[in-house]
Amino acid sequence: MVYGYIRVSTEKQDLDNQKFGILDYANKSGFNNIEFLEESISSRKRLEDRQVWDLVHNKLKSNDVLITTELSRFARSTLEVMHLFKLFTEKGIKVHVIKNNIKL
Repeated sequence: MVYGYIRVSTEKQDLDNQKFGILDYANKSGFNNIEFLEESISSRKRLEDRQVWDLVHNKLKSNDVLITTELSRFARSTLEVMHLFKLFTEKGIKVHVIKNNIKL
């Protein structure tokens, strides 16, 4: 399964821009049938209190693909991003971060 992860922390940010970026990337990369996972919460909240944490532990499975526009959508700190990437790797989840050109 392929998922697009979108997070905004304020009402001024636009979910549609992230969604368009993910759809454009997915089309160019040959990914189909994307399920979007949208979250509106500050990255200052504890990682364990955010939806991305629940996704890793309860929804995403080995060989699933998770696409997001940039690392800052996952977390504010480098340590949180590293922790999430460790979990993604352990579960066999493939991650694509468009603006940072990362494929895990």
